Amino acid sequence: MGVSNFQLNHRPALDGLRGVSILLVLIGHLDLPRITTRGGIVGVHFFFALSGFLITSLLLEEWKERRSIQFGRFYARRALRLLPALVVLLILLVAIASVADGRQGAQATAKSAGIVAVYASNWAILAGKFPNREYLAHTWSLSIEEQFYILWPVTLLVLLRIFGKPLRVAWVVAMLVGLVWWRRYSLVQDDFTRIYFGSDTNADVLLSGAFLALLLAGGLDVQSTVAKNTIYFLGVVMVLACPILLCNYRNCALYCLQLGMPLLEAGLGVLILSLLFTPLRTLFEARWLIWLGKLSYSLYLWHYPIYFWVKAGRGGGPGMQLIGTAATLLAGSVSYYLVERPALRWKKNFEPRMIQSVTTAGA
Repeated sequence: MGVSNFQLNHRPALDGLRGVSILLVLIGHLDLPRITTRGGIVGVHFFFALSGFLITSLLLEEWKERRSIQFGRFYARRALRLLPALVVLLILLVAIASVADGRQGAQATAKSAGIVAVYASNWAILAGKFPNREYLAHTWSLSIEEQFYILWPVTLLVLLRIFGKPLRVAWVVAMLVGLVWWRRYSLVQDDFTRIYFGSDTNADVLLSGAFLALLLAGGLDVQSTVAKNTIYFLGVVMVLACPILLCNYRNCALYCLQLGMPLLEAGLGVLILSLLFTPLRTLFEARWLIWLGKLSYSLYLWHYPIYFWVKAGRGGGPGMQLIGTAATLLAGSVSYYLVERPALRWKKNFEPRMIQSVTTAGA
């Protein structure tokens, strides 16, 4: 039996997966011995795949109900989900820079903040037009996600109207993923930063999540005992692989330029399925992990400048790493409870009735 009537609903385990994702980012950026910053990019790609899956699932449920997508309401929800915490961060960073970094530093931070606000930081970094990378370089991933949010709903609706069924659209998306792989490998001889920061060279991770959502909406059979056992086993393998992804045994280019990203996309797809349909979800439903998942956006926003200040102040010893982590948790908690949560209550006013119970921390 397929799951063409699959509904996302609220899945706490997916909040837990966000918790794992932010842990990979935080640990990857701590400069711990034998821990590579590749953990940061892997954690970001966890977010990409999950975001692609969640957003596409919600859009498909709206399309199934209405045979259309209300773009105005969708973009209003995205703005209320992402902008409040980001705007507060940017205002505070500019204010701090004006005090701590002098006039020139404040101007550089203000210019970078303006670029971040229009979600163009990844391309500005590539063009060498992003003056304050110390505080805001990590916003490249937010820019790629927002560019996806702008383009994907329209693209998805057009594909659904042309091909009619989600399963047919899924195979179109699979071809798009393949084109992104080809595009990335065609740039191997270019500057590695072009591949790392490019929207086109990261689109496959977002689209892989969308592909999974389309498969489920199209009737992917995951209900049989064989399917569930296979998904469960591969999900466990993916969980066990998470610590390995942090180990500094090869450079990041191996991950991005060879088979690392396609393998991760497949692994994340299986992991999401295992959290939806197998007992593995209980591992990700730990309260502390769900809490981290709910805070993950604010933690991501604040960790980078805080880590920079800690390293610039007294170096990166264990004590300062602990202080940086604690300060990040504090700033992230304040941002979530005082900024994000009030905005999320407003966000519900723009949700179609049938998905009001679906939204998770990052959707």
